[in-house]
Amino acid sequence: MKKSTGFFLAIGSAVLWGSYGTFTTFLGKFGLTNASTAMIGPFFIFVFFTVVNLLTNGVKSYKLPLKLIPVVLLYGFFSAMDSYSAVTAYSLLPIAVGSIIIYCNLFLLILFSRLLFQIKLTGKKMIACAIAVIGIALVVDVFNVEGRISLLGLFWAFIAMCCWAGIVLCEKYLLNAGLKVNTVLSLHGIIALVLLCSIHSPVAFVENVAAAFTATGWRLPLTMVCFGLFTEIFSYLTYMIALKRLEPALVQIAYTLDPVTSCLLAMIFFGQILVPIQYGGIFVILAVVTWLHWDSRNEEKRKNQEEAKNKSSEKATSP
Repeated sequence: MKKSTGFFLAIGSAVLWGSYGTFTTFLGKFGLTNASTAMIGPFFIFVFFTVVNLLTNGVKSYKLPLKLIPVVLLYGFFSAMDSYSAVTAYSLLPIAVGSIIIYCNLFLLILFSRLLFQIKLTGKKMIACAIAVIGIALVVDVFNVEGRISLLGLFWAFIAMCCWAGIVLCEKYLLNAGLKVNTVLSLHGIIALVLLCSIHSPVAFVENVAAAFTATGWRLPLTMVCFGLFTEIFSYLTYMIALKRLEPALVQIAYTLDPVTSCLLAMIFFGQILVPIQYGGIFVILAVVTWLHWDSRNEEKRKNQEEAKNKSSEKATSP
């Protein structure tokens, strides 16, 4: 089933993306700056998907209709800003506060999906979104945050929230316009990397990586490669295929598994113990995701049955 497969892919992408915080924490411990870490993801996306796109779709795939050029440029801008602002926000805020603010992009997606793609806004969907946000708040234990809240951190978290929503909407628009997945992701990497290089020069990036490599050895490049493969290439590929099959809000609700994965990895690698309220949040999120998947399967079955019934009626009435 097309919709069910898309939901499974969205779940897989969310789990892969959930390792983002673990990898960036290790990279920070190895000596990379926030700016350098922000460049790694777009670099991997640029290299991998540009090569794949050239091999599968050729140079002609970059010849875009004029009406799509502003969307592509906006898409690249959102991608660059999201990478930089998210890394900066998490360096200034407790992860609980940053996670819950950034995830609220879900509500922006629902609103703009209605305006841009005429996707029906249902009460069931709004209830699922509200429960999902509550589940995330429980998982990251946002009600027990210690330490001072940085206004600058809140600002960057809000920017990351808006940029994430902008990325998803641009990707959905470009896919609906007929662009291939590899072409869209190649454009993502090219434009985002160019914009990030204007903030943090390639020379400074290489110098930072070289200094960190001298201090830590092969652990650094190994972590960078795993970060690029799992949280960028594999995660984005499965995510884009899911986005092609599903509406943006459903994909994003599946991404509630992102903080669940983050908490579990933090417990495994950094010894962070989960409190009972966090286990409750994990249960809530898994329940919402399971419910939505079950509902999407039933909806797809009903649609297929109606189509089959209509075809049978047409055959019966045809001379």
